[in-house]
Amino acid sequence: YQLPEDALKPFAFIDDTGRRFYHAMVYWVDQKIGVAAQKLKDRGLWDNTLVIVHADNGGPIWTGNAGNNFPLKGGKRSNWEGGIRVNAFVSGGLLPKEVRGSKQEGFVFAWDWYATIAALAGVDPTDHRAALAGLPPVDSRNMWPLLSGRVTHSPRTELVIGDTALTDPHVNSATRVGGIIQGRYKLLVGKLSMAGWTGPKFPNVTSDWNPTKTWQTCGTDIKSGCLFDIFDDPTEHHNLASEKPELFSSMLARVQELQKGVFSPHRGLPHMFEACHHALHTYGGFWGPFVGVENATTSSVRADEVFVV
Repeated sequence: YQLPEDALKPFAFIDDTGRRFYHAMVYWVDQKIGVAAQKLKDRGLWDNTLVIVHADNGGPIWTGNAGNNFPLKGGKRSNWEGGIRVNAFVSGGLLPKEVRGSKQEGFVFAWDWYATIAALAGVDPTDHRAALAGLPPVDSRNMWPLLSGRVTHSPRTELVIGDTALTDPHVNSATRVGGIIQGRYKLLVGKLSMAGWTGPKFPNVTSDWNPTKTWQTCGTDIKSGCLFDIFDDPTEHHNLASEKPELFSSMLARVQELQKGVFSPHRGLPHMFEACHHALHTYGGFWGPFVGVENATTSSVRADEVFVV
């Protein structure tokens, strides 16, 4: 949480320190987006600009952080709606006037921006080298027809929800299909943390709930399974697994089928010594690339440097 001191002053009335910083950070980013937008207008570029703002995940709600996804369940690093259902908007002069200020409820996923931007730029999004290597095709859809109002329904009707084989987010492990959304229904499988809900004001000076210690296992039978209607029940309070056994079984079968073709890349191994060394001595105190950078060897790093950054 690094902000100019003046940015915190408008939020001095918030008692919880973490929440005070969170409000200030969101406000600060909002103001900077406004500055960038005005620069584009001043330089005559706004009419040919599409501004995309899309959160990468829900707010972190575990102890020591200050996110709040109320009324949704869970948060960052979980597959509950509070972890994967996020705020997003598009703006800019490129957006047709007829759709400005409107609300879009069709599915748009973060990785769909790749195909969308490629289409606007007139570029083929296909990864031909990956196809020759036998890798899965790029899972990205062009959303410009939906966003511009040319069509009324999203080309997305299904979302495969990713997860990892191990529940510890700090340990690399194989990719696992953690669930699926088909239309209005969402099925989850596996052991999920943050299985609860924050209040409207969370964290606060009296809250002592640690979401990372609240777990729920979503099994593979109707008694232990997790199935929700995320349109009528976005807060995931009403489990439909036992009420809709045929739907539960078909969606579970789809998850199991998808798991057979999951691409689980080698993500490398941590190199904290090299990373910290270059943050300190190459990038002026900021994280930066370190693989293949000259002198990126553990022999040139003092052990105490790891604790400085």
